[in-house]
Amino acid sequence: MAASHEFLVTLLTDKFEVSRPDIRPDATLAELGLDSLDAAELQLTLQEEWSANDLKGEITDKTTVQQAAAVARAWRAGRDVSTAEDVL
Repeated sequence: MAASHEFLVTLLTDKFEVSRPDIRPDATLAELGLDSLDAAELQLTLQEEWSANDLKGEITDKTTVQQAAAVARAWRAGRDVSTAEDVL
């Protein structure tokens, strides 16, 4: 669990230049300054990291950090998710 969350935080800080103190579990990606294209890029990067390109799940700019981390954990475990809410 911690590895998926830490990888997500690292992506947000390094790739999308989000300040680490701003990354709260309840913050949406939009609140962190990501738009829908950034969210799609984040999703693609997470899927590529765990070879999850064939798994279902979606991360949008309305997804919270907690939800994105849960989707990442599911993908890392090789599980499909219908929506981010399904894994909470």
